[in-house]
Amino acid sequence: MVLPTTEQYLPKSLEDRLARKFDELQISRENHMPELFDELAKSLEVLMKAVPDAYEELMTEKQKLDKELEKEEQDTMLQAQMSRDEISKEFIISKRMTDAMWEYREIYEEIIIEILQKYDLISIRKFSSSMMSDYDSEVQMQPYEQPQQQQYQNPPTQKKGKNVELPDDLEV
Repeated sequence: MVLPTTEQYLPKSLEDRLARKFDELQISRENHMPELFDELAKSLEVLMKAVPDAYEELMTEKQKLDKELEKEEQDTMLQAQMSRDEISKEFIISKRMTDAMWEYREIYEEIIIEILQKYDLISIRKFSSSMMSDYDSEVQMQPYEQPQQQQYQNPPTQKKGKNVELPDDLEV
């Protein structure tokens, strides 16, 4: 593959790629873009195959979630069958299944981040507690010094017809 000369190929770590995909996944959920969310979730799954234990755990959790979604779909169909007319039936199915799919996506997103964290596949930038304690001890060791205020004498007043020079340290 030949890249244009203006672009450079910068290799990225698996962690970087997972973090970027996860960010996009969250944005797609926040913007209610179901097809994009589902495609990004598939991309994350493919990337996680590089860490077999993480991938296996994700697929196990996803299967549990899929079963719960199937149960919700069955419950929805039963409730829809009890409706009086076709319009109510379609509304019940549409509304409940849309809600169920978004809840599924939200839970799946949480499962993904938990697994990414568990397997250290996503970097988290934060102060460690030891760094904070080092900082605290430095702050406690340094005495507080009040800034020294420069004291200025009242500048000499200018009398009519005479030029008076101001001291050098006095800014006008």
